[in-house]
Amino acid sequence: MLTARPEDLKLIEASYEDDPTMRVQFNWLISAAHGTKSTAAVYGELAPGYRLGTHVDAAEEVLLVLEGTVELTVGDEQCQLSAGGIAVAPAMVPHGFRNVGTEKVRYIGFFPSATVSSIFDRPMLPIHQQVVGTPNWMQALSGTLHH
Repeated sequence: MLTARPEDLKLIEASYEDDPTMRVQFNWLISAAHGTKSTAAVYGELAPGYRLGTHVDAAEEVLLVLEGTVELTVGDEQCQLSAGGIAVAPAMVPHGFRNVGTEKVRYIGFFPSATVSSIFDRPMLPIHQQVVGTPNWMQALSGTLHH
């Protein structure tokens, strides 16, 4: 059995060099790198006033807000989601969200694939790349990831 807890993660801070409002802390709860075959989940946090940049994911994402309130944009649609709210972003549809409340936002994104790649609208710091994804997603996609 595989188990994971957000509070046990070492979060990675990502941002855009030219946009101080894009700053998110995240890490992967589960993915192919953890031994899953068809599931991945990412955990993230946003401080008040910050946002997660617009991006597309190679797989559909189910977003669950654990705490706080976000304004979510998926394609041309917008809505607000608060703690307990769920939304679906179809694969390859641009989406992003921002913290519109006064408390930290905590969220989990669930994917029906053990490897997920995402393409952001700008390069993400600290890696200076637009394409990011699950740990070892390139190796997993090429079949070279060993458990």
